[in-house]
Amino acid sequence: MWVMDVRNASGMDTSEVVEYPIEVTGIAEQLRVTMSFTDPAGAANTNFAPVNDLDLEVVAPNGTVYKGNVFSGGESTSGGTKDDRNNIEQVHVSLPAVGEWTVRINAAAVNVGAQGYALTVTGMVAEPNDCYADFNGDDTVNSQDVLAFLNAWAAGDETADANGDGSVNTQDVLEFLNLWNAGC
Repeated sequence: MWVMDVRNASGMDTSEVVEYPIEVTGIAEQLRVTMSFTDPAGAANTNFAPVNDLDLEVVAPNGTVYKGNVFSGGESTSGGTKDDRNNIEQVHVSLPAVGEWTVRINAAAVNVGAQGYALTVTGMVAEPNDCYADFNGDDTVNSQDVLAFLNAWAAGDETADANGDGSVNTQDVLEFLNLWNAGC
């Protein structure tokens, strides 16, 4: 299982897209991806109550796109129309292809505040970053990782998005330093 929790303070704005790589390591378990968010309260007596709209997409290694809540017989199918009404969306894939999948959150409409979300991925999956604090990938967490991170951050490189909110900013430095201090 892999879980991501993005608070509203670090949440998304309209038109932002965030992607997470997920490694599927086997087909023995169904791949299930769930995205949820707490929508602000809608206006009283409205016919269409949702305020914000985040959409889940899961992309298979072969490029097939599964949209949240597009099902046929309890299984996700490609195609279909995005769900603009529900604040919980799921994708279920039995016998998922082994390889790198992409979990994508699209902020179709964020009308009130920044919108945080939570993701849960279950099945035979590996965490996308075994140790983010080992930024340079040398299997050791040390001061070289801080230098590598700061160079990427200063260049605005998307790999420096330590908190996964889709932008490189000062909150990423704080998040990286917390992860680096904790080690792996």
